[in-house]
Amino acid sequence: MDIVSLLPSHIVFERGMDGPAVIGACTELTSATVGFTAENFRQNRAFVELLHEVIGTRGPLVAGLQEAARQHGDGAGWISAFDARTRIGGENPSTEDLIGQFAIEDGAVVPGSYKSNPDYRLLSARGWFRLDPEFRDELMKRLTGEP
Repeated sequence: MDIVSLLPSHIVFERGMDGPAVIGACTELTSATVGFTAENFRQNRAFVELLHEVIGTRGPLVAGLQEAARQHGDGAGWISAFDARTRIGGENPSTEDLIGQFAIEDGAVVPGSYKSNPDYRLLSARGWFRLDPEFRDELMKRLTGEP
């Protein structure tokens, strides 16, 4: 079984890989002609849970989401956090590209309001997941144990 991880090889050799360090696995052996596809990839629940935890805690601090909340203006509503892969190709995002949503009130993201999308996929027809730098950096810190 082929697996995928974001951990650098030196950390894998020092500590191994377990739990959320594994993004997911291919349900069939990959080869030079058959690689990971949205159909043969099974995402690791522990990694997805960590990803949503990072998005939920960091989201209210991310400049792009703060700006979207400000643009919404007064009142209440929701803003969506989409996978950055949706910016490639100019197509409308699908539900598997929606990471989750945050409540907003009076032009601000409400801390603790994050709702994850159970249909979000790490690998879709658009390719592998892509996170905004603020989310990616925090996720890597959590995976590597760096301060």
